[in-house]
Amino acid sequence: MASNDGHQALAEIFGATLQLVFHLLFPFITISLCLVSYVLLFWFHMPEFGLWFGLWSMTFDAARGNVWVAVGLGVFVLSALPLTWIAYREQQVQVSQIILRWIIAAGVIFFMFWLRTQWPFEGSGWQLIIYGLIMYAGWASLTEGVLGALAIAGHVRRAWPRPIKPPSQAPHGAGAQRDDRRRADEPETI
Repeated sequence: MASNDGHQALAEIFGATLQLVFHLLFPFITISLCLVSYVLLFWFHMPEFGLWFGLWSMTFDAARGNVWVAVGLGVFVLSALPLTWIAYREQQVQVSQIILRWIIAAGVIFFMFWLRTQWPFEGSGWQLIIYGLIMYAGWASLTEGVLGALAIAGHVRRAWPRPIKPPSQAPHGAGAQRDDRRRADEPETI
């Protein structure tokens, strides 16, 4: 029975990894994280956050040389917005969960920048991987928090009662159709 527990734990880890990769927001989070990594790397000169930009540039270089990699990259990029829209529409609005996502995002991003002060970048590949994973966790939580805030705003907007338009008041006899009126293009006669 001991081997059965090990297999079950391995299956749970594999299942959690599949849920991460096949999450509806995965393409959007990955693409936007590459852009954030680019900004942190080149604009703010923080090389420890360059993992995602490095992965993007390697994928782009591979796409230049192989048509099928280019097609796969194009499908991945084009699927990001529709999948994000589906995730937005299917999201259950739970204020406590959305607040928790914002708190987790703030905590992870704070920890990431605190770790930067305690563990200066030495050019190690392990540092790139660890900073990249922490960055992914913080950015994913921030993205889900923003999407949840948008869902709350949309839910509150849909819940507002529609304004009631008062009936328009017409002068006496204006509501009835009269055949004896002249047409607009007829000249006026006395």
